[in-house]
Amino acid sequence: MVISDDKTITETKKGLIWSTKTSNEAMNWESALKYCEDYSLAEYSDWRLPKIEALRSIVDYTKWNPAIEENLFDDALVLFYWSSTSNANNPGKACKVFFTTCIDSSQLTSSSYYVRPVRGEQSQFSGHLIIWTPMQAAILITGKNVP
Repeated sequence: MVISDDKTITETKKGLIWSTKTSNEAMNWESALKYCEDYSLAEYSDWRLPKIEALRSIVDYTKWNPAIEENLFDDALVLFYWSSTSNANNPGKACKVFFTTCIDSSQLTSSSYYVRPVRGEQSQFSGHLIIWTPMQAAILITGKNVP
């Protein structure tokens, strides 16, 4: 990872650019999405709430309390951080990462957690359907467009 003077950290493998700053307060999931959408840092305004996979990429699984590189993320809280990943099996829940014990899980979107904005590495599958489990495809018909 590369630390920049503009208060960002670039993860060179995935091309992600992280804010070095945590949100000042905990917020629900909808507010977290909006917070990142409105976030501006280092002359960039295309920040977003990270997907669960991206958030996991900054977890340091060799550490505990906090499970993150403190020399990079100096304001890291040993608390939960929201991801943009919703829980498809449990509507009203979204995924979060606990930076004390490296655990991630899902929680009600009305719960309040912290936020670390990210930018870069957008999905390259725009316009395509990705089926993660066979059960998701049960109502789809091959070759038929679904609105």
